[in-house]
Amino acid sequence: MAGSFNHSVMENSDARQTNRWAILWMGSAGLLVLGLQPILLGAVFTEGRVSYDGLALAATLEIIALGIASALGAFSRERIRTKAVVFLLAAALFNMLSATAGGAGTFILYRALAGLAEGVLVSISTEFIARSASPEKTGGHFVILQTLAQCGLALLLSLSVIPLLGAAGGFELLAVVSLASLALVPVIPRSYPPLATASQGQVTPILRAPPLLVLGAIFFFFLFIGAVWA
Repeated sequence: MAGSFNHSVMENSDARQTNRWAILWMGSAGLLVLGLQPILLGAVFTEGRVSYDGLALAATLEIIALGIASALGAFSRERIRTKAVVFLLAAALFNMLSATAGGAGTFILYRALAGLAEGVLVSISTEFIARSASPEKTGGHFVILQTLAQCGLALLLSLSVIPLLGAAGGFELLAVVSLASLALVPVIPRSYPPLATASQGQVTPILRAPPLLVLGAIFFFFLFIGAVWA
């Protein structure tokens, strides 16, 4: 009996770990573009598809859209799986469209729309981190996962995909990653519980100076990253 109980506990622990990493991957998939923009947009510029100013605008709009969508996506804690499916498909679609965009205007539009889809995926992970027992530890795992994924794909793009297939191949690879991520949807939660402070009636108003200052710092931090990439 004791052996059976211990085996069951280990299985439950393994399942929770699988769920944890699957949830964190959703946001990591949404943030892949932050580490790949220099390579992808550099290839687009080299091929003469979009001017430097156009690429700077595309990069900026995508990051702004990502930030806005990640904030708005956090307002809904229900139907997490549905949200993941819809926006993984949307990210794949706009990456495929970016691969074949015929002009600067359509390319910029598709990157902005891709940013919206990516931002909602990020909110799936950030909402989980906010509800975890150790947000700082879970947040660290999130950063490690996305960084390793960005580094791996950056090497793959620069050493093989883009030299063989050009910029289009890079965006197509991003689309494939989004589609492959659908396999993890069944192991993420259907919904999230309310935040602990909300259940105790202790919600801190967001429209005050300290929360707005923190959110503003995060917003401009990511704008800075985008500017350096561009």
